[in-house]
Amino acid sequence: MKKLFLNREQINKWTKRAAAISAVLFIISLVGMLAGSTLPTEVEQEVPLLNYEHNGRFDYLVYLKPSYLFGPEPQQEETEPPPNPQYPRALIEDEMEIIFRYETDAPLLQEVKQGVKIEAILQNGDLWQKVIEMVPTTEKAGSFKVEFVLDLDEINELFDTIDEETEIPTRTRLITIVATVGLGEGLEAAGSFVQSLPITLSSAVLEIGSERVKAVLDPTGGIEARGTFDYTIYLEENSLYKTDTLKPPAAAPYVSPQPKTLGVGPVIPYELVDRMDTSYHYDFRASRPLTELTQEVTITATLDNPEFWSKTFVLVPSTRQPDSLQVDFPVDIVYLNELLTAIREETGSAGEAYSLIIEAFVHVTAQTDIGPIDEVFTQTLSTELGGGTLIWNEELEMTQEGAITTTYIIPNPNRYLGLSVDGVKTTSLILGIIFLIIFIASLVFYQKTKPPELPLFEKAALAVGKKYADRIAQASSQTPLVDEKIISLGSIEDLVKVADELGKPIMHQPPTATEKWHTYYVIDGNNQYQYIIAKQSKERRSHVAKSEWF
Repeated sequence: MKKLFLNREQINKWTKRAAAISAVLFIISLVGMLAGSTLPTEVEQEVPLLNYEHNGRFDYLVYLKPSYLFGPEPQQEETEPPPNPQYPRALIEDEMEIIFRYETDAPLLQEVKQGVKIEAILQNGDLWQKVIEMVPTTEKAGSFKVEFVLDLDEINELFDTIDEETEIPTRTRLITIVATVGLGEGLEAAGSFVQSLPITLSSAVLEIGSERVKAVLDPTGGIEARGTFDYTIYLEENSLYKTDTLKPPAAAPYVSPQPKTLGVGPVIPYELVDRMDTSYHYDFRASRPLTELTQEVTITATLDNPEFWSKTFVLVPSTRQPDSLQVDFPVDIVYLNELLTAIREETGSAGEAYSLIIEAFVHVTAQTDIGPIDEVFTQTLSTELGGGTLIWNEELEMTQEGAITTTYIIPNPNRYLGLSVDGVKTTSLILGIIFLIIFIASLVFYQKTKPPELPLFEKAALAVGKKYADRIAQASSQTPLVDEKIISLGSIEDLVKVADELGKPIMHQPPTATEKWHTYYVIDGNNQYQYIIAKQSKERRSHVAKSEWF
């Protein structure tokens, strides 16, 4: 019976726990149902109707000063040109023949016709000069030569006439033969080839410049253009030269110094930078046809010290182009560094963070079949000034995407714990019903397995046994003594005092079939001290506190 009672009590305990757990899960399910009811079943979704892309790219070419690092090596001392050849005037006839040869290895210049003209510039120091056309502008293609005659007597007569008119004698009569090859009106377009040959006339000597050859190199090191002056001097009969003509002495060609250039990539020390040519390329693409496309770019440069000051320059004023946009502009790094030094001296600012910020602002407008496009694309390129090297902080190329969109209402595609909105609601409802059923079943089973409640006198006896378990001995039966004297006490505490005084144990006689009470007693000879907890006399017989029953 005891084992059965304990099993029933254990079952009751587990059903109580099951009821508590199912109640918590049911509440969670209710919360899930409430949360599911607040989830939107439909959401707004932006759908692109047209996609477009901005693409901007900076490019640059840095011109370097001569250096041992990148070349050409700096000249320690300038090489003196050879002395100018001199010829005695008395042996020279009135005329000399001059030939100008122009040669080029550039494939483009082999096909394009260029203009060539030759002029003689007569000059009296800084007082006056007069230009005489020797060969009028003539179109030539590829390599060619031009021949003409310089009449020395006519030149001298012209000098004499001007001297008489100005009443200023010319001490040194200088004639400069200038050959110009190029494009455009007046052959003044950028990249024209110009070569000079100086001639000095005196009463006794004809002196001609020794640097008769000029070469211009292309960026790859090849010869792009080469000009050569040759001449023939006709002599009177003489015994000095034993010939009637003189040619110029052989001379090494003069090569125009070409600066070393570096493009994107290498780290470049500021001290070696001479100048920088920069270009900006911009392209706008769209997934649908565009009309009325306009692209307007403005490029600025800003010297910036974040703590104190900034100064902005316009590198490219507002420029509009309808198609792919490209603008070229110089960035004078040397000037900017000098300006930075001057501003630091003026302001006395001690900051060390100085930046050069180049910004390109592109305003794009266009029409499409679904609406207009009107945007500003901004790209920034920055570097630290005042440091040792030219290093850009940003990528040279930048891409930015955009779209014209519309909004649609669609079923909510989001997942919550792997479930759709309807799945959350349905699952929460099913689990709520299941946990509610389990909770109700647990309550019913808990009530059915609940042990019967003990009578009050039994609870009092259990409290006494628990409190004085080490003082009480259990008696299986009791045999009355002869002349036994029974002394009843009012509480178990009084009985404990008596047991302590007598040094006797407390005996416990549980209820029997005929006697429905608990008897606690101490035997001392013929005296029996006892305390009884009876079924019907709790209040009168027991003073055990209620807190001791549980």
